[in-house]
Amino acid sequence: MYTSVGIGITTNVFGSQVGAGSPGPVFPIPLNNEFSMEFDEAAATAFTVPDEVLGGLSAFSVSFWYNATDFTVDRPIIARWQIGPAAFLLYHDAPNGWRVLIETSAGSAGAQSTLVGTAAIWQYLGVSWDGTTVKMYLRDFVGTNSNWSGLSANPGGTINATAPWRIGNDDTRSMDGYIDELAIWNSALPESTFDGIFDCTVDNPGQVANLNSAPEGAPLVWYRMGDN
Repeated sequence: MYTSVGIGITTNVFGSQVGAGSPGPVFPIPLNNEFSMEFDEAAATAFTVPDEVLGGLSAFSVSFWYNATDFTVDRPIIARWQIGPAAFLLYHDAPNGWRVLIETSAGSAGAQSTLVGTAAIWQYLGVSWDGTTVKMYLRDFVGTNSNWSGLSANPGGTINATAPWRIGNDDTRSMDGYIDELAIWNSALPESTFDGIFDCTVDNPGQVANLNSAPEGAPLVWYRMGDN
């Protein structure tokens, strides 16, 4: 369900962080943000993503905001894993941190980061894969500013294109909390773009970056979770 708990709508979510972004913003024109999507573990809330979004990619980036109830169990964000032929899984592996598993037409690769999510606050995560190296960028409004880079065996080939992809559920595990402004690109974005997405929200309470104006081009898909 869409709920009026968008990034920056919760009272004092920004605190004294307003205006703390980097000078010369990558995304100078923000968009209003009023809604996010609530995921209920008990109800196994999820929605599906078209095959063509991730299938066939040899590189990708994922950008999203989340506010999880807890991280006592695994919390999937994007999955094509438990529900059929393996292809892709981005999730928080309890208690170790954010993890990505990739299966292509030629092999498989995985990367376990050391970036551990914090429950009950809004955090931002950017993930990129250039075919060999997985990079992750974790940011929030209370001072977290962490990067992680891990080399994984290059599987070659492209990500399998099979349905259904799911957001918030992998058929056996579920997200519990909120996800907002989830976008996917077909290239590995640099740290500066991920920082620009975060900084735009820091500098503009109640608003978010217009991802269509990313220097690398618009994302393949952008789920605004209730906002226009």
